[in-house]
Amino acid sequence: VDVEEGSESSRRIAVLKEELKNVKRRQIALDVAARHDRRRTAEQTLRKERAAADALAASVSMEAERERTAELLRSRELVRERTRTRQLKHSLEMQAERRMQSELNNPASVAAAAAANHSS
Repeated sequence: VDVEEGSESSRRIAVLKEELKNVKRRQIALDVAARHDRRRTAEQTLRKERAAADALAASVSMEAERERTAELLRSRELVRERTRTRQLKHSLEMQAERRMQSELNNPASVAAAAAANHSS
């Protein structure tokens, strides 16, 4: 009877050892799967972060380009304004020159200017 109980006990021990090996194999497999899932999750997060960084970089680049364009337009407008001012100044100078020449060529206006100078 003891021999039968001993062999039954040995069989149970052998079965339990086999189950323990299977549990350990499953734990290893689950650990590997978890590491793989964490890596996949980390890779997905990294891809999302890279996409967000790329979008932000594109946004910054577009804003910088907009700023350069605005600066260029302001610069062009400033050049146009300076050109208009120069042209207006030149036009006024030419009008004053023509007026002076016209008055110098008109003896009546020369006499009137001389009279105005004498009276003052």
